[in-house]
Amino acid sequence: MMQPQTNEHLKVTAGSSNRVISNFSDKRESLCVTERGSGKLSKQVSFYKRLPLFSDDSEETNVVEQYLESVALQNKGLVVVKEFKIVLRKDHEVMTEKVKILTGGATGLEPLHSGFIGPGMSTGAVFGDVTSSPPYMNIVVALRLLGKDHTRGVLVVVMNNLADRLNFGLACQKVTQEGIHCLCVTVGDDCAGVYNGHAGKRGFCGILFLLKIAGAMSEEEKSLYEMYWLLNSLNGGSLRTVNIAVDLGVLTVGTGLGGETGSHCVQVNSLTEATKEAIMLLLSPDAPSSIFVEKEESIAVIINNFGKLSDFHFCLIVRTILNVIYSVTVNVVRVYIGRYLSAPVPQGFSISVLKLDEKLLKWLDFPVGVTSWSNRGNTVAGISPAQDWFSYYNSLAITNPALISVEDPYKDKNLGPKFTPYQAAVVVRTILNIVDFVISAEDHLNELDSDHDYGTTVKTFMLSIKAEMEMRVLNIVTPYGLLNDLAE
Repeated sequence: MMQPQTNEHLKVTAGSSNRVISNFSDKRESLCVTERGSGKLSKQVSFYKRLPLFSDDSEETNVVEQYLESVALQNKGLVVVKEFKIVLRKDHEVMTEKVKILTGGATGLEPLHSGFIGPGMSTGAVFGDVTSSPPYMNIVVALRLLGKDHTRGVLVVVMNNLADRLNFGLACQKVTQEGIHCLCVTVGDDCAGVYNGHAGKRGFCGILFLLKIAGAMSEEEKSLYEMYWLLNSLNGGSLRTVNIAVDLGVLTVGTGLGGETGSHCVQVNSLTEATKEAIMLLLSPDAPSSIFVEKEESIAVIINNFGKLSDFHFCLIVRTILNVIYSVTVNVVRVYIGRYLSAPVPQGFSISVLKLDEKLLKWLDFPVGVTSWSNRGNTVAGISPAQDWFSYYNSLAITNPALISVEDPYKDKNLGPKFTPYQAAVVVRTILNIVDFVISAEDHLNELDSDHDYGTTVKTFMLSIKAEMEMRVLNIVTPYGLLNDLAE
């Protein structure tokens, strides 16, 4: 086994018995204090700030749309709806006997979700801005494009975080009312986070196992409900992931995608010890959130590079993981190695484990036509030099105003009954009271969120409503107009 050398000045120094203090280099923002076992930070400096790479790469430019356009240029089987940051299989309209699969989330986790769209996996994905969930209406547009007049239905599969859970969940409810068959699975595969009945487990790289199985089931024309119940069953008891961040010679087992700690976070200096700790969290019957695997049972493993480890160092890590995991008396039948999900931690990797039976193994081995899965069944061809570039470029954009338009068919916001002056005053006072109440609940909402920032986000939204009420920007003429303004 490899025993990496460490420098004394890079080691974590222990403070009191319940605290760990890490001093980072001068190039970082100084100090991180962790309450051991609580899963909370007294002070945590963000591990990640998005800095422009090019002069025209900033928050003001449409970099996400440009990225999605590039994805489609590299894969002839995809099309883009740029206005709504949606990527779809070009042939999705002929999938008449198959359940369609929609996924998505924040941009910045590549190749998730863009690298897994194609035959045998996702049918499409909706993208938010960097570190942001896609807007609710964009998801509605994607579901309309996939589900309109499609009797087999649409299965939505997303990672468990509060913003995605709300936006995708609301979108599913909306299109269900329009007659589109839609069910949603939120994947929570973390085995080291702060788990409670409200936020649930954090969603990580294990989502790829479920997308792979769902895609194979769709190709075999399984029903929407078969797929939904199986994925929920696997998500509950057969799938786990642990993340390991690497920073200045210290390995932290059990972090979030942004370096957040969990309730079972452990810091060590040895790669072998970190790997053993991770495997214990995944498989040991003594670990609180593990999947217990009997000796005769089989597992599949994803070893994922978050993107900042060199191939050289990642190979050393893979070697150590394989040595440790094969030393455990379980039957490891598939190992997928590579970069499947990138993350803003300084450096790091993750290990995902799925308990298997013969049927699941068959679906994992089902051939796929995507760019980023290790055992893909065919290679996505590049653009033919003989093909007319401009006609191909223009063919990437699809438009169907009947499906993708978000414009309200009832444009007149003064439709319907009107408020009396007394009613308008009561409505304004009621909304302001609700706004103040939600603002006061910021800390509580943060506690319910696995990322611990949802209350702060909602507070910003409430403050904008309050400002618009005070400036008399909102329509207080009719209930219809007021509700439309609030929704926008």
